[in-house]
Amino acid sequence: MIRPFLTVSTGTLASRLLGFARDAMIAALLGTGPVADAFLVAFQLVNVVRRLLTEGALNAALVPAWLRLREAEGAVAAAAFAGSVLGTVSAALIVAAASIGLLMPFVITALAPGFAGHPTLQLAVTYADLMLPYLAFAGPAAVMMALMNAQARFALTAFSPLLFN
Repeated sequence: MIRPFLTVSTGTLASRLLGFARDAMIAALLGTGPVADAFLVAFQLVNVVRRLLTEGALNAALVPAWLRLREAEGAVAAAAFAGSVLGTVSAALIVAAASIGLLMPFVITALAPGFAGHPTLQLAVTYADLMLPYLAFAGPAAVMMALMNAQARFALTAFSPLLFN
């Protein structure tokens, strides 16, 4: 019990420290102004989706369902279920990313209404479009991390946010 606790705690602490360093570096490079505002709004969109997928309901729902299925029907049925979830999440996020990409000016305007009618809006849309493909990869990665958690393999899941930072 102590080893998984220390693994997850160390990964979380390292992620928070690296996230702080990332934010400090962004502030140092971009400073304040419209470029920084546009970047931060675009980054927030991706960051919120990442948090919802990796720290949200997907993990909380998938782990107990997969464990229950593995115990009741065996490893083959659990693997088929995991593959089905992986395919569904991947397809849904590809469709969502494409839809959001088409509607990005409206999405950014909804997130930052003060950008409407300013050149900052187009800059934020461009940044968000560049970050959008991340969403298509975040979902499958979240499914795989949930399955690793279900199998008591915590290290990769605990330290994977370091790559995002």
